Parts: sequence; structure tokens; C-alpha cells
Amino acid sequence: MTVDIWGYIEDKRKKVGERINQWISEIKLHAENLWKVFEKGKRLRSVLTILIGEALGFKEEDVIDFATAIEFVHNATLIHDDIIDSHSIRRGSATLWKKIGIHDAVITGDLLFTFAGHKLSNISMRALEVITQAIYKVTRGVYLETNPLAGKHYGHELYAVINRLKTAELFGAASKLGSILTENDEIETAMYNYGIALGEAYQYADDLVDVVQLTSDVNTEIDLKPIRLLISYMLEDSDLQHLINETSKEKIIEILRENKAENFLKNKIEQKIKKAETMANKLPESKHKNVLKTIPRLMVDAMLKEI
Repeated sequence: MTVDIWGYIEDKRKKVGERINQWISEIKLHAENLWKVFEKGKRLRSVLTILIGEALGFKEEDVIDFATAIEFVHNATLIHDDIIDSHSIRRGSATLWKKIGIHDAVITGDLLFTFAGHKLSNISMRALEVITQAIYKVTRGVYLETNPLAGKHYGHELYAVINRLKTAELFGAASKLGSILTENDEIETAMYNYGIALGEAYQYADDLVDVVQLTSDVNTEIDLKPIRLLISYMLEDSDLQHLINETSKEKIIEILRENKAENFLKNKIEQKIKKAETMANKLPESKHKNVLKTIPRLMVDAMLKEI
């Protein structure tokens, strides 16, 4: 069985967008600014929730609120990330805090977090549990990235820990939400692990884009915090203090080149893609299963096109 993958994704993105509009209309506060938060989003995580739900025999309507909640949480994290990192551009437009101020942007992010929880509390306490755990883990990852010495007990593994918490956990939650209606622990675990592997591959690919751009042009503006932690991970060097204090961009580029950081990340990406495919194989045969096995490589390839 085959399916038009991009057509499927676009259809589900549209359906999630319609449900996002419904939720925003229920909030009845600054609808224009709220909608702008979601503009141009890929909605990969929400599509994943629906795709897994349908792979397990459920209807789109059964899981679309779970998918919408994931989208609210994801975009709330982006609002706060942009403030923390002082980013002024997101998806080709001014970030929310630049448009409406830090004060209102922080509250808007909080509003999205809490409204997602509010909606799920009226639908499924199991889904609420999955979402709240994901929010905690993502927030922990953001904190560790901002304050890496607070995670020095992780040693050189801190880079991998942050990637899992900050990025992969939300993919894991999205995948798990698509499976919770089965009430099957084995399937839930497999889908959660699928999402984690997919999210890790996605983050490695994102970092690979930065490494390639950085080593190709010393003047490229790249956030060096995760790059320093990547070096620690790659060299198995637990002296985080030394690496964090390394401010020379030229020295960082030299280390990346000498230790073949591109190949290191490509190998990690391949490992995670294979792990995701293994988890997808635990599902019954269907066209949706075939899409799930294909998506990890499609997502990575789409990310690497930025190079």
C-alpha cells in the first residue's frame, strides 16, 4: 500500500490549523497575536500524533485534540525560547516578544501551556499526564542548555541529555499521544521511543546544519552554546567549564574540523533513524506504518537542505 506522504501531511496540517482556530476563539484574548504564533509552523509533531492514531485504527477526530495540544505546547516553548535567546526573527517574521513586548509574550506562552492542559483535562487525564510530563522535561532541557554547569554531573553526555529533553521529548509525547487510546503499554512505549529517536535525529540534523555553516564561514552567526557541548560529547571531555569558557570561534571551528564533527553527527543521525524504523515495525501492517518508517529520513533530508 502507498500513500502521498506530502499530501497526507498537508491535509493533516490543515485540519490541525482549523482546530487551532477553534481553540483560539475559545480563549477570546488577543486572537490576532495568538494566531500569528502558529503561522508558517510545520506542525510535524501534531501530524505525527494523528498519523500514529490512524496507524492504530483510530479516526482523526479521536486524536486531533491531542495533536492540537502538542502544537500549543510546542509554540509556547518557541515563544519563551525566543525571549531567552534574544531572537528577533522566527519563521521569517519578527518574534512575538519583538511585536508585543517581553511581558505580554511571556504571558502568551504561559496561556498556551495552560490552555492546552485545560482542554485535555476535560478530554483525557491520561493525555494530560503525557503533556505535563513533556512540558516538565522540555523546560528542564531549556534550563540545562542555559545553565550547563547545573548539569555537570552528566559529564560529556550533557549534550545528548539536552537534545533529548529539549527537542526529542516533545516528539516522544506527540507519538505517545497517538497511541494512548489503545491502552496497551507495549505499543505506547514503542511509539514513545519512536518519537524520541525521531526527535533526536531531527536535532542532530539541525546541529549538523550549524556545524557545516560554521566551518564553511567563520563570519556565520551561530549560537555556540550547543556547539561547545557537542564538542564535549564528541571528545568525551567532561571539563565543561573549560569548554564553556572557550570563546574563540576560530578555535571551535578548528576542533570541529580536526575531529570530523560532520561525520560524527551523520553517524548519530543514521543510528536514530534506524531506531525509529525498528519501533515503527512494532505496528500492524498498514499504509500509515509505511509512512511512519519513511518520515524520519524525509524530515532529516528536509532539514539538511538548508545547508
